[in-house]
Amino acid sequence: MGQPWAWHALIHLLPLLFVAPVTTQNSWYELPSGTTANLLDVSFVDSSFGFAVGEQNTVIRYNSSQGLSTITAIPIAGTSATQEWRGVSFATSSVGWVVGLSGQVAYTEDGGNTWSLQDSSTTQDLYRVQAIDETTAWAVGSTGTIISTTDAGANWVFRGTGTTFQQFNALKFLSATRGWVVGLTGRVLRTQDGGGTWDTQNPLG
Repeated sequence: MGQPWAWHALIHLLPLLFVAPVTTQNSWYELPSGTTANLLDVSFVDSSFGFAVGEQNTVIRYNSSQGLSTITAIPIAGTSATQEWRGVSFATSSVGWVVGLSGQVAYTEDGGNTWSLQDSSTTQDLYRVQAIDETTAWAVGSTGTIISTTDAGANWVFRGTGTTFQQFNALKFLSATRGWVVGLTGRVLRTQDGGGTWDTQNPLG
């Protein structure tokens, strides 16, 4: 049998074996989401405040800015319990949008405490949204749908490419006028004038 001091040392080290991995930069640990619904997108404005969205009208908010981590479910009033939210993006900790199926768009300006539905000018499914700033956002979806707003969602304007068969799944804008959208069959489009014109790009060079 080993020395008694060795067993005492091992007992003191055991908690470190479980705690240390989650304190390293390359580690992942699970946060309790409070839902079993499929989550489809996430947006964090900083390391302590963010949102995730998904099926069954699921919108959850994560907040650890006060030193205590809280996760709050915030279903959006005026929508079906089966509403599927596909995209979420926040410009600041207060202002953000969520988008989903059937052209649904919801907007908050108080950090997700309350949400208002907006007229997206489309009934097509929306898959992703990007908030550029507190007044400007872009969203993409099915049948070639590309829409944007420059007045905090009071008006959403179609910025499409003329195609109705393309499904756009994601987007990335570097400014209000310069960005890319990507979709099925390797389609990559770029605009440098706020959606006035679009260039087709070959992802393979």
